[in-house]
Amino acid sequence: MSKFLIPVDGSVHMAAVFRYLSSEFLKNTNMQVELIYVRPRVSRYITRFLSQKNKLTWFQEQASIAYGLSSRHLELTGIPFQINHPNGVHVQDVNQIAKSLDCSQIVVCRPAHGSLVHLFEKTSTDELIGQGDMPVVVVPREYKSLFERWGIPFIGAGLAASFLTAVID
Repeated sequence: MSKFLIPVDGSVHMAAVFRYLSSEFLKNTNMQVELIYVRPRVSRYITRFLSQKNKLTWFQEQASIAYGLSSRHLELTGIPFQINHPNGVHVQDVNQIAKSLDCSQIVVCRPAHGSLVHLFEKTSTDELIGQGDMPVVVVPREYKSLFERWGIPFIGAGLAASFLTAVID
């Protein structure tokens, strides 16, 4: 039986992950999905003003929303799943949890940030991939921003044209 660990966050981009899982389920019905909520990073400036109890309550509310959306998708497709760590975990712990649950791979969606943001900002997906031994499947989200579709190719073409004119002259 193949097991997939899905770190959920409740975003609309998770739909791409569930489409990927549906296609994998059609190929092999002997699979299990383990859902885990990854807590977002909260600024220390904000946490100074929150009690530990309020912070934990907020994480629990966010986790229940994320688990609800994800479980509805999986129930509709008939994929067997199990919810782990109802309060959520930090991204640093996901690799260890995947090993302890005996998962074959971790499936994540490409973050909602644009391509240029990834050059300057470390995302949780980058952190998860950099952790090591567990294979991570990154499913691309279904759309690109207007700048990613048109701006980057035009800027690239403009730079190439200016480089060629500089080389020719």
